[in-house]
Formats: sequence, C-alpha cells, structure tokens
Amino acid sequence: MLNVDSKICENCNNSHNGKYGSGRFCCKKCTRSFATKLKRQEINKKVSNALRIHQELFCKSCGKKIDYRVKSKMCKSCYTKTLSRQTNYQYVKTHRVKKKIEAVKYKGGKCIVCGYSKCLRSLDFHHLNKKEKEFCISRNLNRKWELVKKELDKCVLLCKNCHGELHDGLIKI
Repeated sequence: MLNVDSKICENCNNSHNGKYGSGRFCCKKCTRSFATKLKRQEINKKVSNALRIHQELFCKSCGKKIDYRVKSKMCKSCYTKTLSRQTNYQYVKTHRVKKKIEAVKYKGGKCIVCGYSKCLRSLDFHHLNKKEKEFCISRNLNRKWELVKKELDKCVLLCKNCHGELHDGLIKI
C-alpha cells in the first residue's frame, strides 16, 4: 500500500518518498537513465511532428521538397550548382556595373567640366547641395530606379580629377 507522501519514479515506476532531486525520480541512476536513446528518439519525433505543421516549401530550381528553415529557397544540390560564392560575387559585381552605366548615361555620360568619359570607375556623382542629400549614390544603386533617379537629379557627373579640384576649391560649378 502506498503512503500519502510517496511518489512514483518516472523511470522505473517504483514508489519513493520524493526527497531525491525534484521528486520525479527515486535515485541518481533513474535520473540519468531516463534520458536514454529511446527517450531522446521519442522527444525528437514529437519535435519533428510539431515542425511538420509548418508550410511545405519546394526548391525554386528543381521542385524538390525542402526544409522550411532553408533561407535560400533552394535544395542543397541546386544551391551549390547555381549560387556558389564565386558565381554570386560575379553576379553582384556585374549587376553593380550595369547599374552604374545606367546612372552615368542618365547624367549625360561624361564629366560636365572637362568631358572625360574613358573609364567608368573614374566618374563620380557629386551632390550640389549636401543638405538635400538623402543617400550616397554609389552605395545605393540597388534601390528602386525611381528613387535613384530622384537622387541623381540632385547631382552632377564629374571625373575624379575635377571632383577633387571642386572639393579643394580650385573650380566652381
């Protein structure tokens, strides 16, 4: 017969006085063996069932079912094929160059002081009024084109030499 104060061990189902640890187990051995491999597998099944409730996602490239936690929205094999670090770097680099070409064409394609237009890297956008400047053009070409155009309208296109001379006060615009 069980005492009113006795409890049942969650591991071995023996009755005990509940004075060991939190009172869930009868001894140290039961406490440690409770979290065995089988118990862990049961817990993992419960967790994985809870995770299956989330929306199923499919790879953008091949259509395979993927884990909902994948940020790239692609399965591992497609991700390594199409978006490795090197190809992604090349894509970003060419995208930025295309956007700068578009912005330079929008501003006339050459320096307004000397007419230089040989090298795209040597052309800068200079804001005429610093107080009206909302963002730096060169770092924000990935924004919507309408926003970039609005900001470009506040700028002039200068080559590196003329831009330096302007900041040193040698020339005026």
